Amino acid sequence: MKILDELDSIPMDFIMSVGPACRPAQQIKQAGLRVTSSPLDWMQLYPLTAVTHCFSTGFTDFFEEIEDISPDENRKNRRVVDVNNDICSIHHFPMNEPLEKAQKRVRRMMRKRFKRIDRLMCKAKAICLVANRDEPTQVLLEFLEEFEEIYPDAYLYMVNIRHTSEPGFQVSVVSGRRCTLYEAHFCDEHPDGTDITKNPDAWQGNTPYWMNTLRHLCLSDRTIRWANSPLQNFLHKI
Repeated sequence: MKILDELDSIPMDFIMSVGPACRPAQQIKQAGLRVTSSPLDWMQLYPLTAVTHCFSTGFTDFFEEIEDISPDENRKNRRVVDVNNDICSIHHFPMNEPLEKAQKRVRRMMRKRFKRIDRLMCKAKAICLVANRDEPTQVLLEFLEEFEEIYPDAYLYMVNIRHTSEPGFQVSVVSGRRCTLYEAHFCDEHPDGTDITKNPDAWQGNTPYWMNTLRHLCLSDRTIRWANSPLQNFLHKI
């Protein structure tokens, strides 16, 4: 194990969340490392197999077959499951919009988001995937090596947060063929408590420790130039 402060800052051409839910996307955004939207950013509880499938198929069957599992009609948004990919959306299907109409809108929007980040990643030399997953380290390495086949010109990094009750935080580092996995171990609970009914920000986890982890990442100069261009400044909000 290494202590986190021993690690140098690593420039990345693209950084995105691979779940399993919203927390990594929120923390990437808060750290100023999110330059555009990914279709998976605000999705819930999806497996790594869904990530590799969606990116290898261009998100062509993303929310193509859906099921509305909303517990009641008093919610602002429906809870909708992508049956093929085992992905749940809780943000994209408003109750006041017909489900079929929302499905067409979501599929069209997510395909646009994929095409935008796919162009970025095809040109990237360094990509970082951020997660807070419980899968064994070997499973994460196998996922990275599968994802590497989709973007073979890039070196892949993964930063995975593992919750622990131990005080402080440490990092373990494992390398694969053309990938490196950093696992940060710390108590990933919100400082103000984990009860979502009393603390609406509980889902974000331990933001100070997340920020201390993600500060070891930075965006490459060419990505910053791309993100600051007038056109992209508009498009990344879509």
